[in-house]
Amino acid sequence: MVWADYLALLTWQGCKVFLKDFESLTTFNPHTIEDIKSIVSHSETKQFLIHNKYWWKKAEENYKSFSQKGYKLTWPGKEDYPSSFLKLNSPPLSLTYLGDLLRLEKEQYFPLTIVGSRKGQETALNWMDFYLPKIIRTKKICLVSGGARGIDQKVHSIAIRLSSPTVCFLPSGLDFFYPSGLLQFKKSILDHGGVFISCFPPEFEMRKPFFHIRNELLACYSRLVLVGQAQIRSGTMLTAQKALNYGVPVAALPGPPLSAAWTGNLQLLYDGAYLLRDETDLSLLIESLIYNPNQSCLRSPPSVYSI
Repeated sequence: MVWADYLALLTWQGCKVFLKDFESLTTFNPHTIEDIKSIVSHSETKQFLIHNKYWWKKAEENYKSFSQKGYKLTWPGKEDYPSSFLKLNSPPLSLTYLGDLLRLEKEQYFPLTIVGSRKGQETALNWMDFYLPKIIRTKKICLVSGGARGIDQKVHSIAIRLSSPTVCFLPSGLDFFYPSGLLQFKKSILDHGGVFISCFPPEFEMRKPFFHIRNELLACYSRLVLVGQAQIRSGTMLTAQKALNYGVPVAALPGPPLSAAWTGNLQLLYDGAYLLRDETDLSLLIESLIYNPNQSCLRSPPSVYSI
């Protein structure tokens, strides 16, 4: 373990640690466990360290436990920590994951988040089946999703079929895959260079508030968020809104205007999300984002023509 591991695992004991505490490690190099008290800036955390002299034993126990399961730990400033998370209002101070997260960044995969309904209709599923393989075969893309039934699991299954890496963000700890059906994808995702990521301690089961946290990571991790199919009131729409809040471009598939299952897509398109008809639209959008990373997260509003 390194000193930053102790800081990250301190959060698992209910202590508050700030991003600047990790930054302090670069200027103040601790030599003993006692020195950690000089780094943490939250008063309640300082008191916890004072009154719990052997807190570090719990941290080392946690580290040993998840390491034996093949889990890896990362934190702000570490090489494998996604730099995009640093723009979050509250960046996760510890992430555990399975797989090779660093490889995806070193090999410069374009992260594309695709999210949608748990009751994906054939229109959306067939679009993904037909067009996504064409894109993945021609571009270095890493599909990202949340492992939920429907659209999310379709994303992961397409990546597996094409032997392409995919990243799955969990709304639970790594000991409790949610939903449980996601376990059937575990070996295949890892065998093809994919990664499972959680910002929760491994022993945490899914809780409803965790979905909002997971969705924010999904939105912020990628260079583009594609909404496959969504109702106007849904977790998918919240993910899209979080993406827009952080300046991540949002695209959507057009759906039938009389179907309640597509009201979210139509609202996004009305508000200026990028419309995707086929793989050409998606390919051109990805290319434009690669060469112009500061591109607007919404397309320009349409011109008004007088007839």
